[in-house]
Amino acid sequence: MEIETSLSHAATILERSFRKNEIKAGEPAADYLNFRPWILKNITLLESPVIYDFINPDSMTDEALTEERIKRLLNQELMRSWVIGPEKLEPVLKEISETKDSLIIISEAQQADRIKEIKEKALRDLYPGSKRVLVKEELEEMAYIFFRLDQEEYARLCLASASSMDEEDSALRTNLFLKVLLDRSVDFYLDIMEKKDLGKGTGEDSSPNIILP
Repeated sequence: MEIETSLSHAATILERSFRKNEIKAGEPAADYLNFRPWILKNITLLESPVIYDFINPDSMTDEALTEERIKRLLNQELMRSWVIGPEKLEPVLKEISETKDSLIIISEAQQADRIKEIKEKALRDLYPGSKRVLVKEELEEMAYIFFRLDQEEYARLCLASASSMDEEDSALRTNLFLKVLLDRSVDFYLDIMEKKDLGKGTGEDSSPNIILP
């Protein structure tokens, strides 16, 4: 898939990746370091996300986020790889599994409350302010891609989700986009774990071949 963009936008993405250490040590980093002085001297980096040149942020005031709309966004083909990494979720998955398998007799409601507490704590730990800034930037870039693909509805959903990263969580509410992302990721890995357990019983590994982001 090719998306047309400006040289300034491309240079801004490269520089942002470099500063976030996404361009790791090795040949790609060395190549960029060779060109970086020229880029910084000759190309003006963008001061704000390029998508706002096409969609006015003031027009987003009526874009209400709902769980259903976020699920629809994350189920879009280009967003299906948005799954929290297994190394980050391992402690969460362990706690949830232990809660479900606990020998202590608790009601379904108590179990659900405990799992909710585990997930809310995970969101606070995984996505402090600095991490939310990164999620916001990634959503704004996805919004531009969707806009260029003439899928403005998804572009606006990305921007509404990006804007929500600026909101503070409260005791009664957590960020809805991150909540749905976490729920989706947990279900994804628990499903894999269940299939592996079933595979052990049949002598086969029934889990799919999955490439994780």
